Amino acid sequence: MDGWVILTYGEISPLLKKTSDVPAISAIHNISPLICVMTKKKTVAIIGGGITGASAAQTLAKYDNITIHLFDQGRRGVGGRTSSRSAASSMNSETPMRWDHGCQFFRADTSQFKDIIQEWISKGIVHEWKGSFVSSKSLQPDREFFGLPSTPPFYVANDGMQSIAKSVLNAAEQKLTSSSSSSLLQFTGTRVAQMKRNDTTKRWKLFATSGEAAYHDTPEAIVKRNDHGMDQLGTDYDAVILTDVSSSFGQWHRASADVPEEFAKRVRERVGARVPLFTAMISFDSQTNIPFDAASFDDQVLWFAAKSNSKPGMQGGKECWYVIWQRASLPIFISLII
Repeated sequence: MDGWVILTYGEISPLLKKTSDVPAISAIHNISPLICVMTKKKTVAIIGGGITGASAAQTLAKYDNITIHLFDQGRRGVGGRTSSRSAASSMNSETPMRWDHGCQFFRADTSQFKDIIQEWISKGIVHEWKGSFVSSKSLQPDREFFGLPSTPPFYVANDGMQSIAKSVLNAAEQKLTSSSSSSLLQFTGTRVAQMKRNDTTKRWKLFATSGEAAYHDTPEAIVKRNDHGMDQLGTDYDAVILTDVSSSFGQWHRASADVPEEFAKRVRERVGARVPLFTAMISFDSQTNIPFDAASFDDQVLWFAAKSNSKPGMQGGKECWYVIWQRASLPIFISLII
């Protein structure tokens, strides 16, 4: 998982950090000296409620005199790309179907993130995913789906991947007692679509869309029918943290925050092209007896498949699979299913 953090803090120039694993943890760590010397109350906006945004909020909440507002456009609350989905079977409402329909797992490749993972494991937030993992014999390790199966260990959330961000934010809120000089508020179903900086005050105004028009999966026709323009959010911000590189894209992208072009250009130059992935969530009425739990494929259509029920905390219910293929194979996939 790669993320980008933008921070504008008074007279300090915007910072651009690209990190790996959970990006906000190291990026926010780097701004700690700026925060701990504060004597006046500061207000910080975090755009994005995935693991990056949740980790940023948790880190900032350790300091005094900070008001933190976290905005997330997700239909099902915070989680970002670590999203989960559940549904009842049409045949039996007591037989659930569950999928992680974003990030399937993550690895800890740095000593810092390994320490964080151990803390999350001790709190029951995540577990190591130990299953039967395979790949096509012809597939080279550098073409595997994010290192599966050749680069374990692999970690997943205890109750669907979306629960990680929720657990991290819950822990942050619990530490902020009524007597604390800092606070954390979450605003879900809110898409920050524009940000403007006042050159005099050096503070940011944010403008947002809410309701059906905010959700990334709302059909465009419904968006146009329900989009009544943007509303200015109720306060000005001393700092803005953007957790998704898509926020630097143009207004055609639902996640765009319309960041200043000078900065957006720098982000786009560093991240390069983005390759869209297409996915399908599948459930079976009976057990398939497929002899693996997850696999990377050297195939024209499929790149990766995982059985949701093999993950800790997601056992039971109907057998559910999540499959991923790349853009180039979309016409082939369509020809197979129609």
